[in-house]
Amino acid sequence: MNNLCAIKNCPKERSPKDKYCSMHRARITRHRDPQKLIGLNCLSLRERFEKQFVKDKSSGCWLWIGTTKKNGYGILQDKGMVRHAHRVSFEMFNGSIPTGSVICHSCDNRKCVNPSHLWCGSQADNLRDARLKGRMPYKNGE
Repeated sequence: MNNLCAIKNCPKERSPKDKYCSMHRARITRHRDPQKLIGLNCLSLRERFEKQFVKDKSSGCWLWIGTTKKNGYGILQDKGMVRHAHRVSFEMFNGSIPTGSVICHSCDNRKCVNPSHLWCGSQADNLRDARLKGRMPYKNGE
């Protein structure tokens, strides 16, 4: 027997006494429509990710239009955790990120989530890249 919500593509479990998950049941109660106000909750991580960026043809960047942190990096929810969008993108398209590694942007655009603009390195690699591109002054000694 299928224990998933009756709404197409909803991955949530339905209530034992109902054919809808608790979110869709609440929408029926409030709005008489189980899909009213449907947001990104019923979509897979990949589907949610792909709805939250636009492609900039001139730069090739995939610009994050979803939620951002104060520092400009995109964020999204994944299994109850807030994650950086560029790290999610790297993992989806390039594979896992080694422990302790950072994901760097070759385009220097914090909102970019284009996997071809992302590379994996250490924090020292990231700082070296910033210095070489003139984004960070190099101080030698005191």
